Amino acid sequence: MEEIIYKFPVLETNRTNLVEITAAHKKDLFNLFTDDRVTAFFPVITLKQEDDILPVIAHFKQNFEKNISIRWGIKLRVLGQGPDDRIPC
Repeated sequence: MEEIIYKFPVLETNRTNLVEITAAHKKDLFNLFTDDRVTAFFPVITLKQEDDILPVIAHFKQNFEKNISIRWGIKLRVLGQGPDDRIPC
């Protein structure tokens, strides 16, 4: 299959950025994936510690590299500052 996207796309608006989910986001993802309100709609195994989310992040990356899917993280931007000055997840 021909490669469609070589570099993970970052989509930007005035208030938010859609970014690649990486291991740097594991704490935030762990908090989401241990919330019953979230996991009720997303089939995932019960997580016990933050590192348990790393295979999920790896799965997102593999699916992107195989041109199967793209999973973005949403980050709020600090208004009035440059694109790298964002509110952390």
